[in-house]
Amino acid sequence: VSTGRTQAVTLANGALCTLDVALTCKQADQAAALEALCAVCEALVKASPLPSGDGWQMTAVRLSAAPGYVDREETTWLYGGAVTVEYAAD
Repeated sequence: VSTGRTQAVTLANGALCTLDVALTCKQADQAAALEALCAVCEALVKASPLPSGDGWQMTAVRLSAAPGYVDREETTWLYGGAVTVEYAAD
């Protein structure tokens, strides 16, 4: 989790919030790293129904940074991406 913020406050003192989540994948096989990270991002964005709990409800998960190459450490490849989670809370 990288950052979060309240976008709006409702008349009933509820809040509409966003949470930015950074995702990384480290793998010896470059193609496997990218494919795995793409699959995770796609699954998160297409998730249905979205989770909820007592006093909160996720309203959307959006891709905010497409998966891409970040770095290489000796024999492993590092790929990263990010999603933004939007939710309402009481």
